[in-house]
Amino acid sequence: MTWPSSNTLIATVTSAGLMAGVAASWATITATGEGKSGTPAIAVSNAPAGGHIYYTATTGLDINPGTLASPFKTIAKGASVLQPGDTLYIRGGTYAETLDNNIPSGTSWASPVTVSAYPGETVIVQPAATLIVRFDNPASYVVLANLILDGTKMTALNPCVYINNRYGTGNPNHIRFTGGEFRNCASNGLLIEASLASPTPDYNEIINVKVHDNGRLDPPNTKLPHHGLYIQSSHNLITGCDIYNNPGLGVHIYKDNAVNGVDASYNTVSNNKVHDNAKSGWRGHGIILSGGDRNVAYNNLIWNNQGGIQVDYNASNTSVYNNTIYANNANRGSAGIDLGSSVGARNTTIRNNIVYGNTAGDIKTGSATHTVADHNTLNATNPLFVNAASHDFHLMTGSPAIDAGLAVTGVATDFDGIHRPQGAGYDIGAYEYVQP
Repeated sequence: MTWPSSNTLIATVTSAGLMAGVAASWATITATGEGKSGTPAIAVSNAPAGGHIYYTATTGLDINPGTLASPFKTIAKGASVLQPGDTLYIRGGTYAETLDNNIPSGTSWASPVTVSAYPGETVIVQPAATLIVRFDNPASYVVLANLILDGTKMTALNPCVYINNRYGTGNPNHIRFTGGEFRNCASNGLLIEASLASPTPDYNEIINVKVHDNGRLDPPNTKLPHHGLYIQSSHNLITGCDIYNNPGLGVHIYKDNAVNGVDASYNTVSNNKVHDNAKSGWRGHGIILSGGDRNVAYNNLIWNNQGGIQVDYNASNTSVYNNTIYANNANRGSAGIDLGSSVGARNTTIRNNIVYGNTAGDIKTGSATHTVADHNTLNATNPLFVNAASHDFHLMTGSPAIDAGLAVTGVATDFDGIHRPQGAGYDIGAYEYVQP
C-alpha cells in the first residue's frame, strides 16, 4: 500500500473489508503481475483514530520504537503503548511472559486493541507462572489472535485464560480470542467466572481456537475434573473450535442460580469439533448447557466423549439444532442428549440432530419438562456417514437424514458453510448433503 508520504506499510484487511492499522482515511492499492503495475485503486479504510501498528520480537529491545525494523522485545512493552484501533504484531518465538491485566481497552469491535501473532509465524506464550492471560480489570474490546497459550510451565492449579469480574469496579467484557491454542493448562483451558452479580463478564468470543490437553487427571468418581472451556456468564460465542483431550467436559456452560443470582444465558456454541474429552474417566459430556436461559448449540460434531450434549440444572428455553452426535460413552456415562438428570431442564427444543452409536442411548428426558424433540435421526437408524471411522460425518447418497429436517431460524448454513437447504428440504445433522 502506498501512502501520501510514499512510505510502504503493512495493513490487515478483514473479511468485512475494513483495514486495521490504517491511520489515513484512504489508501492507494497498486496491483502488480509479471512485473507490470496495474491500475491504482482508491480504498476507503474507515480507520479509527490511531490505528498504528507496532512489533515485538525476541531479538528486539524495549527501548526501540516498536517498528518492524526496530521492534520491542516484550509483549508487555508493546501492549503498554497500544490505544484503541492499534495492533501489536508478535514475531515468531517463545515468550515467557504473563499477560496479566496489561492489555488496554479498545472502544468497539470497529476500534479494538489487537495483539496478534505476525502473519505466518508461530508465537508461543509459555510463562513459568500461575496463569497466562488474566482480565479482571475494566478491559473490553480486546482481540488476541493466533497465539499459542501453553501452560506446560504453570506453577499453580489455574486456567490458562481467566476472565473474572471479582473486583466489580471494572468488569471485563468483549474479549475475543481467534485462532491459536489453549493447551497444557494446569486446570481449565479458559475460565470465565462471574464472582459478582453485576456487572457480569459477558459478550466474549472464542473463535477457531484449538483447546486441548488441559487440566489434571483427577481420580475416578471425583466431582471436580477440569474442562476445556468453563463459562459462567452470558452472551458468549464459541465457534469453529477443535476441543479435545480434556479431563472433564469439552464446553461447560453453567452457573448455579443460587450463587449471586447469576445465570449463564444467551450463549452460542456452534460449528465446533468436540471429541475425546473425559480423560479422567468419570464424567465429561462434549457440551453442557445448564443453569441458564436460551442457550443454543448447533452444527457441532461431537464424538467419543462420555456423553454428547447435556441440558440440565434448571436450564430453560434451550435449543439443540443440527448437531452430529456419534459414538459417545466410550468408557461409561450418558446418552447422546441428556435432559434432567438432577433438577431438570424446561422448554428444551431438540431438532434436526443425528444421534447415533451412543452406547447409553439417544435422548434421555429424565426429569425434564415441556421438551420438544422432532426431526432427529436416532440410534436405530444408520445415517450413512461417508467414513465414521475417520470422523468424516458428511452424508452419503441415500442417507435417511437428507431432506428430512425442518427449517430452523438462525441455522442458515452447515458446518462447512454450505447454504441450507441444498435439496428439497433441510438435512438432519451438522452437514448438508451436496450432490456429487
